[in-house]
Amino acid sequence: MRPADPDDALLRDLLGPPPLGDAREAVQYWRARLRRLPRRRIRARREARAMLTRWERRALEARLALVPGEYRDRALDLWFDGRRLVRRAGVGAVVAAGAVVAGVWALVALAALAILS
Repeated sequence: MRPADPDDALLRDLLGPPPLGDAREAVQYWRARLRRLPRRRIRARREARAMLTRWERRALEARLALVPGEYRDRALDLWFDGRRLVRRAGVGAVVAAGAVVAGVWALVALAALAILS
């Protein structure tokens, strides 16, 4: 059997999700930046929205890193499908997306409990 290559471990760390604390700090930063920017700074607001979306996804990936892959992928798909609905449809979609996300988190929690039991 071949010993583990340190380069493989480094690549796994670099390609994996960031630490949860770092991701949360980045989300807070980009949310605050988006709120602070005046409406006339269209390009800067666009960048802040894009970065906020990226860091929200990274934070979610960091939270779900311990959940088995199949459940993690489903949760991510449902989360971002729900976010797209919110942007297009408005308040009704916010309620629907919230229900979907709550349901997914409940399933993830039940799966984690089943695995740990």
